[in-house]
Amino acid sequence: MAYNKLVDCILVFCKDTDIVPALKCARINGLNVSVAHLEHGFQVAKKLKVHSDGIRTIGIQEVMHRLPS
Repeated sequence: MAYNKLVDCILVFCKDTDIVPALKCARINGLNVSVAHLEHGFQVAKKLKVHSDGIRTIGIQEVMHRLPS
């Protein structure tokens, strides 16, 4: 998606720091990268904060509401 400019921004639902290279790639290619932080969930690692454009706190109810039926 980043290489082909298919999107402008992404919201990542992953807190595993193994995803840092993908975040770097997306940002280098001009995407705005946000990491989702579920309320009452594990904290976002510093590495993910450094390699993203921001953290978006979201409630599980909001996530479930947006899923297709």
